[in-house]
Amino acid sequence: MEINPEIVELLDEKNMKKDEVLVYLLGLHFNLNVDFIPDIVKKKSYILGIINRDFENKGKLIWHIPLFKKKDVIGNDDFITFNTGIDPKWQWVVDEYRMLFMNIDGKRGGDRKSCVNKMKKFFMTNPEARKEDVINATNVYLDEFADGTKSSEFLTHADYFIMKSNRSLLEQYIEMRTTIKKIVPKSKHKGLQNY
Repeated sequence: MEINPEIVELLDEKNMKKDEVLVYLLGLHFNLNVDFIPDIVKKKSYILGIINRDFENKGKLIWHIPLFKKKDVIGNDDFITFNTGIDPKWQWVVDEYRMLFMNIDGKRGGDRKSCVNKMKKFFMTNPEARKEDVINATNVYLDEFADGTKSSEFLTHADYFIMKSNRSLLEQYIEMRTTIKKIVPKSKHKGLQNY
């Protein structure tokens, strides 16, 4: 993988210390602790328009300039992902599903391959489930942590949410959403919109 030359050129053009900014950007990309990076370096990364945060979407990181050259990634402009060897059909588990957990606590994404393997097994045993069901049920689970109702120290890892010790929290949350939809029409109960 090679750093996007557009970022390197921008940093050169602005006479910025490339190493500091690139370490910060790599740390963000890989969800590493970047607390040691000086605040001025962090601010410059935002001011230059390389990255931004979507605070309406749990502070999700938005890349205005991709960190890596396009030949090193797969996907479209909406989702640029690493060529990890994961079947592109299941890449959403890494890019979307895991990131829901990591947006709350960067350490809770679980193992990539474990997440993909467990998700494949989940869909084999629950063929009626759809990707949207998984994302929606996961968001219901995570809402309590995102709004501060529960401390993130009690947040399970993404792979364990799918399955741990023959118990699936994901399956339980999907069943809960399905049951609530049958019992309570959305239009009458606005407090249950996420369900």
